[in-house]
Amino acid sequence: FLEAIDGDSLWVSKDGKRIRVQLAGIDAPELKQDSEQNTDCTIDLEKAQQARDLLTDLLSSAKKVGLVTKEEDPGGDILAEVYADGLSVGQELLYKYLAVEGQGDWCD
Repeated sequence: FLEAIDGDSLWVSKDGKRIRVQLAGIDAPELKQDSEQNTDCTIDLEKAQQARDLLTDLLSSAKKVGLVTKEEDPGGDILAEVYADGLSVGQELLYKYLAVEGQGDWCD
């Protein structure tokens, strides 16, 4: 684990290369949002920050981070289930209401 990009994507190192991993099956709000902000977008931005922080905390404190790759695109990006010490990171984000299954209806 190198760095959380946002609540549902992160950078990892694989064979000396920096690879982007998208969490499979969930969607969290994006940190970058349109300039037109309303109350819903402010709430989404707060959730995006909380999701990124939780992802960072779970993965940086884990003794073992595991990936179960679902897809890999030609550019090398990976869609995967991610585990921190055997705990599903995606499920933790869902339990804390910081992500939804499938595609969310966020302001991004």
